[in-house]
Amino acid sequence: MFKTVLRLSSAGLAAAVFINAASGNDKTEATSIAKLHKLQMVEKTYLSRPCTHASQKAIEIIDTIIKTDRNNAYAHFLKGLALQQQGQILDGRYESSFQSDVNYRKAVQEYDLAEGSGLKTARLFYMRGEAKLALYISKMVLANQGRLKEREQNTSNQWIWATRGMAFSFLGDKNSKKQDKTLTSALSDLDQSIKLDSANDEAWSTRAIARAAQGDIKGATADIKVAMEKNPRRTTNFYKFAMLSMHKKNYQAARLAMDRALTIHPQIPHFYLLRAQAEMAMRDYKAADSDICFVLSKDPENAAALTIQGLLRLNENQPERVIADLNESSKIHKKVTALKQLDTKQGEISAALARQMLSETAKDYRKRKSPGRQALYELGVLEWGRRNWTASGNAFEEFLRLSP
Repeated sequence: MFKTVLRLSSAGLAAAVFINAASGNDKTEATSIAKLHKLQMVEKTYLSRPCTHASQKAIEIIDTIIKTDRNNAYAHFLKGLALQQQGQILDGRYESSFQSDVNYRKAVQEYDLAEGSGLKTARLFYMRGEAKLALYISKMVLANQGRLKEREQNTSNQWIWATRGMAFSFLGDKNSKKQDKTLTSALSDLDQSIKLDSANDEAWSTRAIARAAQGDIKGATADIKVAMEKNPRRTTNFYKFAMLSMHKKNYQAARLAMDRALTIHPQIPHFYLLRAQAEMAMRDYKAADSDICFVLSKDPENAAALTIQGLLRLNENQPERVIADLNESSKIHKKVTALKQLDTKQGEISAALARQMLSETAKDYRKRKSPGRQALYELGVLEWGRRNWTASGNAFEEFLRLSP
């Protein structure tokens, strides 16, 4: 017995495929090559870009090959890729985003089988690292919701989560002393991918987010800069740069990055959602409202956008619309996460409860020993929403005092 190693150029990257063939057994070798050609066709035809129907068709074809060849590394890799694409499609809409972890988990299992069968390429390590990072993010979002469920009387996490943005709520958690195994494993895969193929800008930008999640903001910033230099046209690089900029409270840089991304791809809702949060932090409420309206026109059940829209209404003195937005946001979020958030009649948010939410959040802000400018500004807005004019004025006065 011997192993023949073939190098395939597919999707712009090389994939190593191991074919077991008996010496002199032309029939066995011909069968293996036929499978190889079929898998190449599947990758080119069905997996060149994310599409639910195409990825499902790919899985069906791949399963017929795995059924007779359980150690086919290329087949397991492509099945993992198809499952990961399905997860990314689910992430594209708020309502389905909480279901994507199932696909990512299955994708990691397939990548593990591919590696176990001899496939050890930069592409494999990158895709698996990205899937593991997605699982970590999903876990952290659900953990935040779990903490909210445990302390239903304190809904401030929901407000802070909305104003800062879901996507980067997990970045740089300095309060966590433990190293998460999923995150550590994701970083290990991404390190290996970059070691094997340093030209892949996506591996650099994905590692940037993983590093930020561990609190290594300096390393994350260095990685994202490398990614943008290698590919200045990839919009996801600008998106990840904006996430890091928001975390560092550099809202202007975040907004400019999303401006650039949207000139390249102007129809992606979550790009507008992130830019709206940067605009809101910069107090450009008109621009933020315009971006949120676009998000809701494409994804009407985006609870994050509805919550931010509710916060924007605070600045327009429209309490009825604030309550309506928060009501709708709560209903949708409760439905998609299957977690009890508010112990109220039929899940409705009344005017009294809205004031209570504002009060709880303001209380948390006031507990801070040295609140920064952004915290003081948000406290001023919250107190204004409670019609506590004196406290609101004091917060804004302190905010102006600290302004450059």
